[in-house]
Amino acid sequence: MTKLLTKPERMSFHTMKEDYLEILHTQPEMREEKPELWHGIVDQWEIIEQKLDDDEWEKIKSTCHTTVNGNA
Repeated sequence: MTKLLTKPERMSFHTMKEDYLEILHTQPEMREEKPELWHGIVDQWEIIEQKLDDDEWEKIKSTCHTTVNGNA
């Protein structure tokens, strides 16, 4: 099982995600002018999104007390 993120870590990831999203929404011209930077930001946003999704699934799995067969 993967180590769960702490609340400060989750909040930090959410803040970074929002910052990247703001850049993507407010600077669309960057896509044409600086495509490497644009794609780097998109890649970072996707990594953060995946990390938060993975953490959420780990939380769900850690609190699940039954199996698919219904056995505890």
